[in-house]
Amino acid sequence: PLIWVACPPGAPVAPKLGGVGMVYQRTDRYEEFSGVDPDLIGGFDRELKDAADTTVFCSTLLFEQEGSECARSFYADHGVDYGRFANAGESPVEPEDVSPIARPRVGFIGGIDSHTFDPDFFVNVARSLPDLEFVLVGACSLPEGWCPLDNVTMLGQKPYEDVAHYMASCDVLIMPWNRNEWIEACNPVKLKEYLAVGRPVVTTPFHELKRYEGLVRIASTPETFAASIRESITTGVEPTRLRQRVENETWDAKADAVLDELASIGLSIHTP
Repeated sequence: PLIWVACPPGAPVAPKLGGVGMVYQRTDRYEEFSGVDPDLIGGFDRELKDAADTTVFCSTLLFEQEGSECARSFYADHGVDYGRFANAGESPVEPEDVSPIARPRVGFIGGIDSHTFDPDFFVNVARSLPDLEFVLVGACSLPEGWCPLDNVTMLGQKPYEDVAHYMASCDVLIMPWNRNEWIEACNPVKLKEYLAVGRPVVTTPFHELKRYEGLVRIASTPETFAASIRESITTGVEPTRLRQRVENETWDAKADAVLDELASIGLSIHTP
Protein backbone atom coordinates (compact mmCIF):
# COMPACT_ATOMS: atom_id res chain seq x y z
CA PRO A 1 0.00 0.00 0.00
CA LEU A 2 0.83 3.67 -0.21
CA ILE A 3 1.08 4.98 3.35
CA TRP A 4 -0.56 8.38 3.89
CA VAL A 5 0.02 10.04 7.26
CA ALA A 6 -2.29 12.93 8.14
CA CYS A 7 -1.45 13.39 11.83
CA PRO A 8 2.08 13.53 13.32
CA PRO A 9 1.70 10.77 15.95
CA GLY A 10 1.64 8.31 13.04
CA ALA A 11 5.41 8.77 12.81
CA PRO A 12 6.45 5.75 14.94
CA VAL A 13 4.13 3.40 13.05
CA ALA A 14 4.23 4.48 9.41
CA PRO A 15 7.77 3.28 8.53
CA LYS A 16 6.94 -0.18 9.88
CA LEU A 17 3.98 -0.78 7.58
CA GLY A 18 6.05 -1.75 4.55
CA GLY A 19 4.41 0.60 2.09
CA VAL A 20 5.49 1.18 -1.50
CA GLY A 21 5.86 4.83 -0.51
CA MET A 22 4.80 7.38 2.07
CA VAL A 23 3.03 10.75 1.85
CA TYR A 24 2.90 13.12 4.80
CA GLN A 25 0.01 15.57 4.86
CA ARG A 26 0.90 18.72 6.80
CA THR A 27 -2.52 20.25 7.32
CA ASP A 28 -2.31 22.14 10.61
CA ARG A 29 0.11 23.03 13.39
CA TYR A 30 -0.81 20.04 15.53
CA GLU A 31 2.00 20.94 17.94
CA GLU A 32 -0.06 24.05 18.80
CA PHE A 33 -3.19 22.08 19.70
CA SER A 34 -4.31 22.67 23.28
CA GLY A 35 -3.06 20.09 25.77
CA VAL A 36 -0.46 18.31 23.64
CA ASP A 37 3.29 18.01 24.19
CA PRO A 38 4.61 20.46 21.56
CA ASP A 39 8.14 19.04 21.59
CA LEU A 40 6.89 15.49 21.07
CA ILE A 41 4.49 16.43 18.26
CA GLY A 42 7.08 18.71 16.67
CA GLY A 43 9.58 15.85 16.69
CA PHE A 44 7.10 13.55 14.98
CA ASP A 45 6.50 16.25 12.36
CA ARG A 46 10.23 16.51 11.57
CA GLU A 47 10.57 12.71 11.38
CA LEU A 48 7.77 12.49 8.84
CA LYS A 49 9.14 15.31 6.70
CA ASP A 50 12.46 13.47 6.53
CA ALA A 51 10.97 10.05 5.84
CA ALA A 52 8.17 10.87 3.40
CA ASP A 53 8.59 10.58 -0.35
CA THR A 54 6.66 13.85 -0.54
CA THR A 55 4.93 16.19 1.92
CA VAL A 56 1.68 17.78 0.83
CA PHE A 57 0.95 21.13 2.49
CA CYS A 58 -2.64 22.31 2.84
CA SER A 59 -1.70 25.76 4.20
CA THR A 60 0.27 28.33 2.23
CA LEU A 61 1.83 29.69 5.42
CA LEU A 62 3.16 26.27 6.42
CA PHE A 63 4.33 25.61 2.87
CA GLU A 64 6.19 28.92 2.77
CA GLN A 65 7.78 28.38 6.17
CA GLU A 66 8.50 24.66 6.08
CA GLY A 67 8.54 23.43 2.49
CA SER A 68 12.32 23.66 2.31
CA GLU A 69 12.62 21.38 5.36
CA CYS A 70 11.25 18.43 3.39
CA ALA A 71 12.97 16.05 1.02
CA ARG A 72 10.19 16.93 -1.43
CA SER A 73 7.03 18.98 -0.98
CA PHE A 74 4.11 20.53 -2.83
CA TYR A 75 0.98 22.54 -2.08
CA ALA A 76 -2.51 21.12 -2.58
CA ASP A 77 -5.20 22.41 -0.28
CA HIS A 78 -8.71 21.10 0.23
CA GLY A 79 -11.40 21.23 -2.41
CA VAL A 80 -15.07 22.09 -2.35
CA ASP A 81 -18.17 20.20 -3.41
CA TYR A 82 -18.86 23.13 -5.71
CA GLY A 83 -22.07 21.98 -7.37
CA ARG A 84 -23.78 21.17 -4.09
CA PHE A 85 -23.02 24.54 -2.47
CA ALA A 86 -23.50 26.72 -5.55
CA ASN A 87 -26.85 25.10 -6.31
CA ALA A 88 -28.01 25.62 -2.73
CA GLY A 89 -27.07 29.28 -2.96
CA GLU A 90 -28.83 29.79 -6.28
CA SER A 91 -32.01 27.93 -5.29
CA PRO A 92 -32.32 28.18 -1.50
CA VAL A 93 -34.45 25.65 0.36
CA GLU A 94 -34.84 26.70 3.97
CA PRO A 95 -34.64 23.91 6.56
CA GLU A 96 -37.70 23.72 8.79
CA ASP A 97 -35.84 24.82 11.91
CA VAL A 98 -34.50 27.93 10.17
CA SER A 99 -37.73 29.25 8.63
CA PRO A 100 -39.17 30.63 11.90
CA ILE A 101 -36.01 32.65 12.56
CA ALA A 102 -36.39 36.27 11.45
CA ARG A 103 -34.08 37.99 8.98
CA PRO A 104 -31.48 39.29 8.61
CA ARG A 105 -29.66 36.08 9.62
CA VAL A 106 -25.96 35.78 10.35
CA GLY A 107 -24.69 32.22 10.21
CA PHE A 108 -21.77 30.18 11.46
CA ILE A 109 -21.65 26.59 10.29
CA GLY A 110 -18.98 24.38 11.82
CA GLY A 111 -17.57 23.01 15.06
CA ILE A 112 -18.00 25.35 18.02
CA ASP A 113 -14.86 24.47 19.97
CA SER A 114 -12.62 26.55 22.20
CA HIS A 115 -9.42 25.89 20.22
CA THR A 116 -10.86 27.49 17.08
CA PHE A 117 -14.06 29.45 17.82
CA ASP A 118 -13.77 32.56 20.02
CA PRO A 119 -16.91 32.59 22.23
CA ASP A 120 -16.24 35.90 23.96
CA PHE A 121 -15.58 37.63 20.65
CA PHE A 122 -18.77 36.16 19.17
CA VAL A 123 -20.94 37.13 22.16
CA ASN A 124 -19.66 40.71 22.00
CA VAL A 125 -20.48 40.89 18.29
CA ALA A 126 -23.97 39.40 18.66
CA ARG A 127 -24.76 41.60 21.66
CA SER A 128 -23.92 44.72 19.66
CA LEU A 129 -26.32 43.72 16.86
CA PRO A 130 -29.59 42.96 18.71
CA ASP A 131 -31.70 43.49 15.60
CA LEU A 132 -29.95 40.64 13.78
CA GLU A 133 -30.46 36.93 14.31
CA PHE A 134 -27.39 34.70 14.69
CA VAL A 135 -27.69 31.05 13.69
CA LEU A 136 -25.05 28.54 14.83
CA VAL A 137 -25.03 25.11 13.17
CA GLY A 138 -22.56 22.53 14.44
CA ALA A 139 -21.52 20.40 17.37
CA CYS A 140 -20.58 22.46 20.42
CA SER A 141 -18.05 21.54 23.11
CA LEU A 142 -18.28 24.83 25.01
CA PRO A 143 -19.75 24.92 28.53
CA GLU A 144 -23.52 24.99 28.91
CA GLY A 145 -24.86 28.55 28.93
CA TRP A 146 -21.82 30.10 27.27
CA CYS A 147 -24.08 32.32 25.14
CA PRO A 148 -27.00 33.96 27.01
CA LEU A 149 -28.29 36.12 24.15
CA ASP A 150 -31.86 35.96 22.83
CA ASN A 151 -30.79 36.71 19.26
CA VAL A 152 -28.60 33.60 19.02
CA THR A 153 -30.09 30.24 18.00
CA MET A 154 -27.99 27.07 18.24
CA LEU A 155 -29.32 24.31 16.01
CA GLY A 156 -26.71 21.64 16.71
CA GLN A 157 -24.91 19.37 14.28
CA LYS A 158 -26.57 18.57 10.95
CA PRO A 159 -25.97 15.93 8.25
CA TYR A 160 -23.46 16.97 5.60
CA GLU A 161 -26.07 16.83 2.84
CA ASP A 162 -28.05 19.57 4.65
CA VAL A 163 -25.14 21.90 5.46
CA ALA A 164 -25.30 23.86 2.19
CA HIS A 165 -28.99 24.67 2.78
CA TYR A 166 -28.23 26.09 6.22
CA MET A 167 -25.49 28.29 4.73
CA ALA A 168 -27.77 29.45 1.94
CA SER A 169 -30.51 30.36 4.45
CA CYS A 170 -28.28 33.05 5.97
CA ASP A 171 -27.70 36.59 4.74
CA VAL A 172 -24.11 36.77 6.01
CA LEU A 173 -21.70 33.96 6.91
CA ILE A 174 -19.03 34.45 9.55
CA MET A 175 -15.81 32.94 10.92
CA PRO A 176 -15.09 34.39 14.41
CA TRP A 177 -11.83 32.56 15.05
CA ASN A 178 -9.38 32.74 17.91
CA ARG A 179 -6.10 34.57 17.38
CA ASN A 180 -3.43 31.91 17.87
CA GLU A 181 -0.76 29.96 15.98
CA TRP A 182 -3.21 27.19 15.05
CA ILE A 183 -5.61 29.60 13.39
CA GLU A 184 -2.89 31.69 11.73
CA ALA A 185 -1.83 28.58 9.78
CA CYS A 186 -5.35 27.26 9.15
CA ASN A 187 -7.11 26.82 5.84
CA PRO A 188 -10.75 26.12 6.73
CA VAL A 189 -12.81 24.03 4.33
CA LYS A 190 -15.84 26.19 5.12
CA LEU A 191 -14.29 29.26 3.44
CA LYS A 192 -14.64 27.75 -0.03
CA GLU A 193 -18.09 26.43 0.87
CA TYR A 194 -19.19 29.89 2.00
CA LEU A 195 -17.91 31.43 -1.25
CA ALA A 196 -19.58 28.74 -3.38
CA VAL A 197 -22.91 29.44 -1.67
CA GLY A 198 -22.42 33.09 -2.63
CA ARG A 199 -23.18 34.92 0.61
CA PRO A 200 -21.11 37.78 2.09
CA VAL A 201 -18.32 36.50 4.36
CA VAL A 202 -16.94 38.24 7.45
CA THR A 203 -13.95 36.71 9.21
CA THR A 204 -11.21 37.39 11.68
CA PRO A 205 -7.75 37.47 10.04
CA PHE A 206 -5.48 34.54 9.18
CA HIS A 207 -2.72 34.10 6.60
CA GLU A 208 -4.62 32.09 3.97
CA LEU A 209 -6.98 35.01 3.34
CA LYS A 210 -4.26 36.63 1.22
CA ARG A 211 -5.43 34.29 -1.55
CA TYR A 212 -8.98 35.69 -1.31
CA GLU A 213 -8.28 39.42 -1.30
CA GLY A 214 -11.35 41.50 -2.05
CA LEU A 215 -13.75 38.59 -1.62
CA VAL A 216 -14.26 38.62 2.15
CA ARG A 217 -14.41 41.28 4.86
CA ILE A 218 -11.71 40.92 7.51
CA ALA A 219 -12.09 42.38 10.99
CA SER A 220 -9.91 42.00 14.10
CA THR A 221 -12.12 43.44 16.85
CA PRO A 222 -15.74 42.82 17.85
CA GLU A 223 -16.55 46.41 16.92
CA THR A 224 -15.13 46.23 13.39
CA PHE A 225 -16.52 42.73 12.94
CA ALA A 226 -20.03 43.93 13.81
CA ALA A 227 -19.62 46.91 11.47
CA SER A 228 -18.54 44.57 8.67
CA ILE A 229 -21.63 42.40 9.20
CA ARG A 230 -23.82 45.49 9.07
CA GLU A 231 -22.10 46.66 5.89
CA SER A 232 -22.48 43.22 4.31
CA ILE A 233 -26.22 43.25 4.93
CA THR A 234 -26.57 46.78 3.60
CA THR A 235 -24.50 46.41 0.43
CA GLY A 236 -24.82 42.70 -0.29
CA VAL A 237 -22.40 40.92 -2.62
CA GLU A 238 -22.17 39.74 -6.21
CA PRO A 239 -22.46 35.92 -5.84
CA THR A 240 -21.00 35.18 -9.27
CA ARG A 241 -17.70 36.82 -8.35
CA LEU A 242 -17.39 34.71 -5.20
CA ARG A 243 -18.28 31.50 -6.98
CA GLN A 244 -15.85 32.10 -9.83
CA ARG A 245 -12.99 32.08 -7.33
CA VAL A 246 -13.72 28.50 -6.24
CA GLU A 247 -15.57 26.89 -9.15
CA ASN A 248 -12.40 25.12 -10.35
CA GLU A 249 -11.28 24.10 -6.85
CA THR A 250 -13.29 20.90 -6.77
CA TRP A 251 -12.25 17.76 -4.94
CA ASP A 252 -11.71 16.05 -8.31
CA ALA A 253 -9.29 18.81 -9.34
CA LYS A 254 -7.38 18.45 -6.07
CA ALA A 255 -7.24 14.67 -6.45
CA ASP A 256 -5.83 15.05 -9.96
CA ALA A 257 -3.12 17.40 -8.66
CA VAL A 258 -2.11 14.91 -5.98
CA LEU A 259 -2.09 11.99 -8.41
CA ASP A 260 0.12 13.98 -10.79
CA GLU A 261 2.58 14.64 -7.96
CA LEU A 262 2.65 10.97 -7.00
CA ALA A 263 3.18 9.93 -10.61
CA SER A 264 6.11 12.33 -10.90
CA ILE A 265 7.95 10.42 -8.16
CA GLY A 266 7.06 6.98 -9.46
CA LEU A 267 3.99 6.30 -7.34
CA SER A 268 1.38 5.96 -10.08
CA ILE A 269 -1.96 4.44 -9.20
CA HIS A 270 -2.60 1.20 -11.09
CA THR A 271 -6.14 0.01 -11.69
CA PRO A 272 -7.01 -3.62 -12.53
